Amino acid sequence: MILLTLNSDNRSNGFSYDFTTSFQPNLRFDDDCLIAVHSLQMWNSLPNISVGRNNNTFRFYNGATWSSNITIPTGNYSIDDLNLAIQTLITSNGGVGSNVVITPNYNTLKSDILLKNSYRLDLSIGTLYLVLGWPQAIVSVSGSGNELVDISNNITSYQIHCSLVDSSTSISNGSSSDVIYSFSPDKPAGNLLSKEIINLIYIKCNSNYISSMRIYITDQKSNLLTDLSNENISITMIIKDPSLPTR
Repeated sequence: MILLTLNSDNRSNGFSYDFTTSFQPNLRFDDDCLIAVHSLQMWNSLPNISVGRNNNTFRFYNGATWSSNITIPTGNYSIDDLNLAIQTLITSNGGVGSNVVITPNYNTLKSDILLKNSYRLDLSIGTLYLVLGWPQAIVSVSGSGNELVDISNNITSYQIHCSLVDSSTSISNGSSSDVIYSFSPDKPAGNLLSKEIINLIYIKCNSNYISSMRIYITDQKSNLLTDLSNENISITMIIKDPSLPTR
């Protein structure tokens, strides 16, 4: 049995969300081996508003003229946070922030927009409208969005992929994969996500000769999470001989 502690800061190459670790000396097993995730630590640093998602811009109309495009700083926002950020940016761009009020409707899971004094909010640029659950259009009348709020950008879980996984023993979304562990973030943005697996689930390795290992992280649809703010990821894994008990 071998305990592997992998840290993206000590990677051979790659990024924190997709890194490779080389082993010197190489790891050798006499027979097929099994691998399991023992623990994982990473920061909940994935922003839901960013230039990469094209959902960080808007314009407002003050009753007389339209503003230029305004950029919301990259970050992880709740609807209340977005309301405050948008109001602050409207004020700093010469408007009256309190004339645009965005609130979460916890009964319908939608967002409400209240407009005052002939103000309008342009959600036709970018994809901020998807986050708020509104049409891609200029909002000129107060009301409620017609779709559910998508504050997580439709990300419900993270998948940990490992290059050592025998794809015939791991299935994701109906297809063979190299997913070794999956979980849903259970802490607010900016907090440490710490997972320790008590009942280890061992998966067959695709080789008994190991010179390196690639770890990468995706969402539940296998989209690579490239925007983790370059925060460090630490993962502990166990490789063992299959002749030993798996639990």
